[in-house]
Amino acid sequence: MSRYPWPDGASGACVVSVDVDGDVPLRWRSRDGTARLAELEQRQFGPRVGLSRLLDMFDDANITGSFYVPGQYADRYPGHVRRIAERGHEIGLHGYLHEPPTALSKTDFASALGRSMDALIHAGAERPTGFRSPSWDMTSDAFAVLSDAGLRYDSSMMGSDTPYFIGDLVEVPVQWTLDDAPFYRYVGGPDPGQLPVRPSDLMSAWKDELDSAAQYGTLAVLTVHDWLSGRAAAASALGQLLEHVASSTLWCATAEEVAQWHGGLSPNVDTSWNLATDGGSNA
Repeated sequence: MSRYPWPDGASGACVVSVDVDGDVPLRWRSRDGTARLAELEQRQFGPRVGLSRLLDMFDDANITGSFYVPGQYADRYPGHVRRIAERGHEIGLHGYLHEPPTALSKTDFASALGRSMDALIHAGAERPTGFRSPSWDMTSDAFAVLSDAGLRYDSSMMGSDTPYFIGDLVEVPVQWTLDDAPFYRYVGGPDPGQLPVRPSDLMSAWKDELDSAAQYGTLAVLTVHDWLSGRAAAASALGQLLEHVASSTLWCATAEEVAQWHGGLSPNVDTSWNLATDGGSNA
């Protein structure tokens, strides 16, 4: 199996992304008015403290990231969006109220996407070219809406570990093992789930993932959240990992740059897949 051709002979690639959710997902789940104050306050740590800490960390490592911001977050915290943009990071779409496309009709999803686009631009972002689905849920209709809106890429699927096409959109693939939420998210209550892992343990595992990306020539998309990885110990461990990324042989890029690179490759190295077909056969 041939290696994916990264720019300038890089051994592999890495995208460091931030889902700037704050309390917006809880507001979607609690739209009947039953929000739990404890989780609401926990998530408020993101806009109060976590985002600033993460932005400083990116500066220290001299890394440009991809930040996915729900539209309601942009409406409530336009200054935060401006700060992300002023520091040179990519800003992508992430729903308006962090609503998963699987919970919406095609028309309602298109409406939420347009509302999100307007909110981000109004807050000071450049027109986004990429989308990340809340909870990484997607539908065939959602891909059609993204294409109709003129977007370049999606970053919600896990069908490969290098970029590929779904229709005319570049897919910048993610994976759950490189998302901090399954390992850090703990909100208590009657069914709290597993206890959060130690940041040093998670960063050790992520370092192995990054080193494997260099070994196999693949793409590693790290996904962190302002209210989780912005906590002191988690941020400290992440900062050390970003220093490792910056000194590695990986191409560290934004998701937009990865999508642009993949879109410019000759057709013989593009990998396109039929969405939701029998076994995901090559298109």
